[in-house]
Amino acid sequence: MTRSKKSEKKKRITGASPHVPIRPDGKEDAASWPWLHDPSVPFWVQLLRQPSCFIGVFLGIVFLLYLPALQVPPYMDDYIAIFMNPQVTDLSNLRYVIKDYLVNRGLVQISLALEWYLFPGNLAVMHLVNIAWHLLAVGLTWIGVKNLWRLFYYPDSSHHPFSAYFGLIAALFFGIHPINTQPTTYLIARADVMATVFFLLGVILACKILIRIEQNQSRGLRLTGWLFGLSLGVGVLTAAGLGCKEIIVTLPAVVLLQLVLFWRGKPLRVIFVRAFLYGLPMIAAVAGYLGFRILVLGAVFGFSDVEARSPLENLLTQICIIVLYYLPRVFLPFKLLFVPSFPPVESWTDPRLYFSLAVILTLVGTAAYFLRKRPEIGFGILWFFLTLAPTSSFIPLWDLIAERRLYLPLIGVGIAVESIVWMAWQNRNPVVQKRTVAFFAAFTVLFGYLTVRRNFDYLDPVQFWYREVKYSPDSLSPIHSLIYKLVDEGRHQEAVEAFKQIDWSKIKHKKYISGERLDFLIRFMLIHDIDLEQAVRLAESHVSLHPETAQFLVTLQYAYMKQNRLEEARAVVQKTLRLVPWDLESLVNQATLHLLANENEKALESLQLAVKYHPNDTMGWSHLADLYDRMGKDSSEIRQKIETLQKRMPAQFRNTRDYSVTVGGNTP
Repeated sequence: MTRSKKSEKKKRITGASPHVPIRPDGKEDAASWPWLHDPSVPFWVQLLRQPSCFIGVFLGIVFLLYLPALQVPPYMDDYIAIFMNPQVTDLSNLRYVIKDYLVNRGLVQISLALEWYLFPGNLAVMHLVNIAWHLLAVGLTWIGVKNLWRLFYYPDSSHHPFSAYFGLIAALFFGIHPINTQPTTYLIARADVMATVFFLLGVILACKILIRIEQNQSRGLRLTGWLFGLSLGVGVLTAAGLGCKEIIVTLPAVVLLQLVLFWRGKPLRVIFVRAFLYGLPMIAAVAGYLGFRILVLGAVFGFSDVEARSPLENLLTQICIIVLYYLPRVFLPFKLLFVPSFPPVESWTDPRLYFSLAVILTLVGTAAYFLRKRPEIGFGILWFFLTLAPTSSFIPLWDLIAERRLYLPLIGVGIAVESIVWMAWQNRNPVVQKRTVAFFAAFTVLFGYLTVRRNFDYLDPVQFWYREVKYSPDSLSPIHSLIYKLVDEGRHQEAVEAFKQIDWSKIKHKKYISGERLDFLIRFMLIHDIDLEQAVRLAESHVSLHPETAQFLVTLQYAYMKQNRLEEARAVVQKTLRLVPWDLESLVNQATLHLLANENEKALESLQLAVKYHPNDTMGWSHLADLYDRMGKDSSEIRQKIETLQKRMPAQFRNTRDYSVTVGGNTP
């Protein structure tokens, strides 16, 4: 079969590109777009009409939308993951980051460590880097979608007059979408953005290789070499992306989908055999990585102790979250929340489950229908579900729901949206074209405004968390964040008053808060004598779910000591020290119990162990100084050391020091 006949056959299979006007004879015609070639228009207008200039202007607009983010303070995990993380604040620990690259998102930590080394504690620089990563993801979205359209419709053509314009709508939709403010503005959430960059590079690589195969009409060993080279390249990018976030494991699945669509029109047997053969190395690599994480961490994501949430319950709830929370906010992002609450699905009789399943099956069926006729629509829909699967499956995560998880899936929605817009534009009716342009322009302006407003929301953390509590009164997560921020700013009385406003009868989902956050709230209640009975019950329940977690056992120690239940406290202290002999707070509590029993020498032994294991922590030294005073010894040298250590502690964490926990885990 000659090359011309092959091209004609392929054209009959795939159809012409839907993105350009069609002449009466059925051929694409650049002359149908006179505005591209009109010499009478000003130079700067002609310049803006160049796709590269257009995307440059667009990236500048996106940057301006995120300018308020440069002044946003740290939020939630930013404190522990960045400012209190010695692997970030001390470049000498870089070897440990590299060693744990695959299990601790090493590439993210490396980027933060380099920023800290060059600009110590500079929030503006960190936010600027986050925005830069987002702009890179937007630019790669344009390039990736452009190559996808070429792959789907004209892979054997070296040039197309409108190829550079493909992908602009998808990039625009993705770049200014308000829901992307969380992964871009929330510092530690750059993991999602960085992983997306590597993901898009993998998609682009697959397109380039498949297009090269089509252009060269590769067969036999040459075809096999190209495809195994593709598997190797995708494997390398997946490995790099694993240093950012685990969602990159879906890249091989999306690349396999590209292969299937590339071979569409061939017999199904051929498609599946080829997809299996050339996709096997990628599948094996992902399987090996997942096995490695289970071997090292005991779980795929390291969250094997998520409270009281079975895999089945998590899966059923996630199905409903996709339809009832994620999808509405993809198209109507008006009520965005940092830590939204969602009533879990605890029974098969829940009507939300059947409605959600019906919607998902309808969308998947729609994707299957379009895979042959309009492959970009089906590809975009399946992209959404495939990339959302790791965080919306049977695997329980700390946060039941998080908007940042939509960052990568949103690109799939953008691909489908672009195709729909072009389908409407292809209609020769001027009224339809004008309405399409007006509708998309209105959405663009609206999304841009909502993005700016959302970034301004982040500037005042206290008001931000008050809003979260207002819209999620049945969840403890926003309450924790509000109280923590008030304490962080030294507004202790306001924090107490805010906490007392909690209606515990409305708190229905205590088991869906991470253990550390609930532990903080329990300690807050103990320190400020707020409903001690409730605090003790929460502490006991917490320990029953995590009987070998040192930090939760320590909180139970405090709870029993607060109620003067000293023997019970002593038993918990002994249990904790059997698990973690170097735990600072347990050693201090053991010393306190010895003092209450007038056992000064035993108390001294416990505190000496505390300062031996934790020489840079003020807690042990402070209690040791008090004991020296009680025993009539000179404590001036110790107190001078305490002052030195306090000066080294970042000011923003001094107020929350009493509420924090010392996690046993690393042998001193």
